[in-house]
Amino acid sequence: QNISDFSMIKALYLGVMKVVVCYILFVLLLIVDKSCAWLLKPPTALSLRQYKFTSVSFRPHSDKPFYDDSADEDKYSEDDRPPIVPPKESLMMETAISKPAGRVCRNNCEDASHPNFLFGNERKKRVLVLCTGGTLTMAKDPNNGNALAPVEGALTHYLATMTEISDDPSMPDVVAHEYSPLIDSSDMGPGDWSILAQDIADNYLDFDGFVVLMGTDTMAYAASALAFMLENLGKPVIFTGSQIPLMEPYNDARKNLIMALIFASRDNIPEVSIFFHDRLLRACRSTKVNTSLLRAFDSPNQEPLAKIGIGIE
Repeated sequence: QNISDFSMIKALYLGVMKVVVCYILFVLLLIVDKSCAWLLKPPTALSLRQYKFTSVSFRPHSDKPFYDDSADEDKYSEDDRPPIVPPKESLMMETAISKPAGRVCRNNCEDASHPNFLFGNERKKRVLVLCTGGTLTMAKDPNNGNALAPVEGALTHYLATMTEISDDPSMPDVVAHEYSPLIDSSDMGPGDWSILAQDIADNYLDFDGFVVLMGTDTMAYAASALAFMLENLGKPVIFTGSQIPLMEPYNDARKNLIMALIFASRDNIPEVSIFFHDRLLRACRSTKVNTSLLRAFDSPNQEPLAKIGIGIE
């Protein structure tokens, strides 16, 4: 009887040990798989497509662009083909942004493409805010009859005082870069779009997402251009702005900015988009539809990527 009891205890002990060993091996394999996944499948490299905006020429005595369709020989005969005037480089690539941001995060920057998953210890997300100007950065200028004008450094100061960002562990770390001088979006053109795209490419490995702050007049054009320029994009690039300046007591700027930061720190929106009022819109399907209402943008042929209410849909 004692021998039988001993055999049963031994069998039970061996069974329990097998279960424990299998569980330990499963946990170790899970840890190794998550922490070393980047070795087996490296992140897709961002490819920056360089568009040659200088390919547009102009007819003499006309401000209308003429595109050289020399490959289509049947379109014009030699007699009626309009003459091509080589464009001036300074005319086509003139930029309102005086200097690119370059690589913003230079020291003590952990590679944002390879988070540490060991024991669930994920690092905090990091978002780069590129500010070109626009209504969001404006305040009353006493030297100009209290007219609204962009204020350099105001955004950086405001971000530093936003406790809803600094005290909430779910919010990302924010690094802001303000271009100098801050400009109206109507002054921006293809050259400035190229600078924004290049700055995102330069900082791509240092940040988990990007927010571009600018005026609303040409936001849809700039965001659409970057949607095609940033190939193999694996991180969110969120454009936003406001209809009312951030410094006003009542404004839409604060909500737009916070929601843009939230979306920029997410992993499931790897594309260029516009957040405005209560919707996240695909950049290359968006257009400005109103100058006086807070819902200034729409995408008539595309459902919003997300809608904001009590939660995020």
